Amino acid sequence: MAFATLLLASVTGWLAWTTRRLARATAEEVVGQIRPVVVPIGDTAHAQEADEDRWPEYFDVKIGLRNIGAGPALNFNMTIGEGSRSEPLVALGAGSDDRALVHVPVVANEGPMTYHSRTAKMVVEYFDLGGRRYVTEIWFGILNRVGDTKLQRSIKLGSGVVPREGPISGPALLENPLMAAKEAPGIRKLPSAWRYYVLQDPDALPGPLLPRLKEAWSWMYPRHRRTRTQRLMWARRAYKSTLDKPVRPWARGVLHRPYVTARGLRWSYRVYRNLRY
Repeated sequence: MAFATLLLASVTGWLAWTTRRLARATAEEVVGQIRPVVVPIGDTAHAQEADEDRWPEYFDVKIGLRNIGAGPALNFNMTIGEGSRSEPLVALGAGSDDRALVHVPVVANEGPMTYHSRTAKMVVEYFDLGGRRYVTEIWFGILNRVGDTKLQRSIKLGSGVVPREGPISGPALLENPLMAAKEAPGIRKLPSAWRYYVLQDPDALPGPLLPRLKEAWSWMYPRHRRTRTQRLMWARRAYKSTLDKPVRPWARGVLHRPYVTARGLRWSYRVYRNLRY
């Protein structure tokens, strides 16, 4: 009986594992059918001098982009080398196209080889409705800052990944209902406290040693009211900010709500523990 029970449990586990693989494969197939695919239009990109009033020491690169996928492409971010910035691009629906504009910085006394390697690739980052991240890499060689540039035949398309869950950020967390939080100095400020409060500056009026030690201690470990309340409010705000974040593929369905709750509690605990007033 024990052997039969163990065999039944093994078969049940194998069936669950197989069902999970089939469900994951089906989900990936559905995502592949409705994913956005952004590719360049034509075979040239146009470079020109940027507006000196708005973008000094930059030149512009314009390139046409088209979404040939079945789903919309959202939240664009385009770069050509380090320090470049792109103009906002509206969402591209299936079959729609638009012109992308990227501001590329000008580096003084730059050699031709360094210039070519720095400006040889344009990275187009975009997302779908499910929060998956896609990347299209377009290769070309910009010979100078004015004129048309031929695109290379080959481009690289990303398969789409769910972004890793990073620390909670964004403008919502900057709206602290009490006041700005910062990390407590603690023992790391001991050298500065000893220098400025105990030893004092040569031009400062000498004072009693005991008050100076108290000032140094208060500066290293400040005590303020409502510290715990402030940290609780930040933790609550962090928890609410995680509720609409993308979830892992395996956490959908029945596990969606427990996963979202556990993730929010984890980040709220980290915020409460690490932030100081």
